[in-house]
This record gives sequence, C-alpha cells and structure tokens, in this order.
Amino acid sequence: MYKNPYINILDSITRIKEKGRNLFNLLDNYVNLSKSTILDIGCGNGFFEFALAPYCLEVYGLDPSSNMINDAIINNNDHFKYKNVHFLNKYAEELKLDKYPKFNLIIFSYSIHLIKDPIKILNRMKHFLTKDGLIYIMEANKEFISKRFNLKSILFDKIEYNKKQKLLKKTRKLVEEFSKDHVILYELFDNKIYSKLIRFI
Repeated sequence: MYKNPYINILDSITRIKEKGRNLFNLLDNYVNLSKSTILDIGCGNGFFEFALAPYCLEVYGLDPSSNMINDAIINNNDHFKYKNVHFLNKYAEELKLDKYPKFNLIIFSYSIHLIKDPIKILNRMKHFLTKDGLIYIMEANKEFISKRFNLKSILFDKIEYNKKQKLLKKTRKLVEEFSKDHVILYELFDNKIYSKLIRFI
C-alpha cells in the first residue's frame, strides 16, 4: 500500500466538482441520488466521496489502507466539512450487514481489479443493496493520472504499466462474465475508462 495519496486532493477541487456533476448527470437517470445512500469500495483519499456528497443523502468510503483513510478524514474532509461523508478502514469482505444501512448504489472506484476475487465480492454486495440498488464499476483503461502509469511522464514505468494492463484486462473479462447474468443499464469503454452500471436480476 502507498503511504501517500496518488494525488493531492486539495489541489484538485475543480476536478472533484466536475466529476461530481458528471456522475450526477449520469447516475441520477437511474437512481434518485438526493435520496440515496452510497458505498464507495476502494475510496482511497476520498475523491469520489467529496464529488458525490453535494448530490446524495449519505456516502460511505471504504478502503483497507489506514494511510488513505487517515488522509481522507484528517486532511481532506477537514477542508470540505461534509456531514454526510463517512469513512471506513476495512476490506469489503469485513462489512457486516447489521452495522450499516442498505445502499442504493455501490461504487467500485478504480478498485475492483485490486480485489482478489471480484466475482465473489460482487455477489456478496447484493446483500448490501436496497431492492432496486445498483452497482457502478469504474476502471482505468490505457490512460492514467498516476505518473508511473502515465506514458507522458518521466516517471513512467513500462514494466509496472504492462502488469497493470494485464490485471485490468483479466478483471474486465470477469466483469463481463458477471454482467451477462444481470441487467446492464449503462456502459462505456474508451482509452480513459471502462465502466458499467449494473442491476442485479
């Protein structure tokens, strides 16, 4: 795990607000965000929590890295001061049904490829969703912000980049197989992002 955030979130407030508007414009077509409780699995330093907070009822960010969670709480939320943002220092496997509300939307924000058994976790998340709850998966494709994966950066690491691409490709295949048994409400695949919005059958 990295000791520091991938990016300094407080230097990206404009991008956070833009991402929030874009997510609202997409997701509010399928779920009423103003009445929704959201879980973000792999929240890192809280980028998507702060993007979504103005639009939703509550948003929970979950990440196994205590460094990331501490950065989200101590540095970043201290700036934003949202009352509807909560952070959990846990693995998805550690969530317990009786401790948290049912979620209207569960997001995997560039994190599902880091999970050992993505299909197992996706199936487990069904129990944490409301009746019409949705799963939204976002993954990078060929373009990255992280400098060691950015082809234009002097810190670009070709070996690590190729490893990342192999893992992302494997994960996409698993997600495609999983999606066949459910309803795909939205999907996007370009150089920047691979994403799917899924409703369980």
